[in-house]
Amino acid sequence: MLQSRTRWASTFTRVGGVTVAEGGLWRQCVKFGTNTCANRPLGCSGVPSSLIGQCIKLIMARVFIIFACMLSAFGALFLFMVGISQSPNASFSMFGKACAAVSLMSGILGVSLGISWAMYGGDVTVGAAAILGIVGIILSFISTVFAVMIPKN
Repeated sequence: MLQSRTRWASTFTRVGGVTVAEGGLWRQCVKFGTNTCANRPLGCSGVPSSLIGQCIKLIMARVFIIFACMLSAFGALFLFMVGISQSPNASFSMFGKACAAVSLMSGILGVSLGISWAMYGGDVTVGAAAILGIVGIILSFISTVFAVMIPKN
């Protein structure tokens, strides 16, 4: 392993039985004597036209994962305010439920696009970060079910 960080996927580029490249959604690491890691670009400028679809898929996976994280935090905040309030506001309850549902959908899209991007070509294995993304989707589904069961008041 080139790094001790959690990876989205390992793209095993091997030279003489030695792994020389690994990457994820945000970083790519290459080992030629020493480990060299760099952030992946935020845009698709300079990407060959044959790989533009993969670049867009990578960016969309990032966007949906970030969006899912933000929405889950907002939904938790709204539902927490409903829980501690003496007279809960029905709109807070509805916003919390909506955030939970949209966060679930966004997480499913983000993780699916990320895994699809990571599996493009070559000798690739899904890393721990992608597995944690799948676990996160399952937990998000459970929390969405519980959020929907909260009465409106």
